[in-house]
Amino acid sequence: MHAEVSNVSKSRLLSWLVGIGLVLQGAATVWPTLTHQTIPEWLSTRKLPALPLISIGGDTVGWFSVTVGMGILATLIAQGWRHGQTPVNVHRADQDSLAMLQDEVATLRTAVAERDALRSALKDTQRERERLRGLLGDAEQRELTCKRGLGEARLRWFAERARMNIEHHRSVDPSVKDIRVTVRFAVYADLPLAQEIQKILKDTTNWKIELDGSNKPTLLPDNKGFKVVFDVGAFRTFDEVAAAFNDGRLVDARLGARCTDRFEETEHLIIEVLPTP
Repeated sequence: MHAEVSNVSKSRLLSWLVGIGLVLQGAATVWPTLTHQTIPEWLSTRKLPALPLISIGGDTVGWFSVTVGMGILATLIAQGWRHGQTPVNVHRADQDSLAMLQDEVATLRTAVAERDALRSALKDTQRERERLRGLLGDAEQRELTCKRGLGEARLRWFAERARMNIEHHRSVDPSVKDIRVTVRFAVYADLPLAQEIQKILKDTTNWKIELDGSNKPTLLPDNKGFKVVFDVGAFRTFDEVAAAFNDGRLVDARLGARCTDRFEETEHLIIEVLPTP
């Protein structure tokens, strides 16, 4: 692109020089014919300061030719300086391409900056999530401990109230029996759960508790998904026990309750650990 501009400038300068030279030569040739005087004779009649004359092609030219030549030379020097100072224009298509690339670079830089900001925010969010998960785990554990304590307290309260009622009724009817509990299970895999229930009742009550793995009558899976079922008796005597186990989450199993017509065994609580389907 620089070479093309430089060549065009040189061609224009050469054209100007040739044209000016032809004009001067023509003027020197035609002037005597028109004025019947040579250029020096004509200048002498104008009372202009005399200058040394210069011979061009056999003709004598005075200070006018010198002045014109110097002006042309000064013009050419000025034009050459301006061409040297003027920046080379870039092709319009190249300018458009450059502008598009600059816009693309700016867009990509913005996208990268936004991505980095999002990555930093994501890391902060993940750290905050892990912190909150830790706090949630601690809170859930404290909640479970509190519920378990309340459930065990309810069992102790119910056992003490039942003891007082039995003693009161026994003062009138000595045949009143103490509360007893049977924990039934059908498969050996459910023995740990049955033992856990037995231990909880032993720690919170003074009842007699037995484990029964004979599976007679046969225990079947519950169609509602209950793993442990409390048979609370005909008069729902042991509803409070079932509620204490459930609300206190004393065992990790789904609990249910039902009442059967066992009018002759109102003091007998039966807890069934049903087989898993």
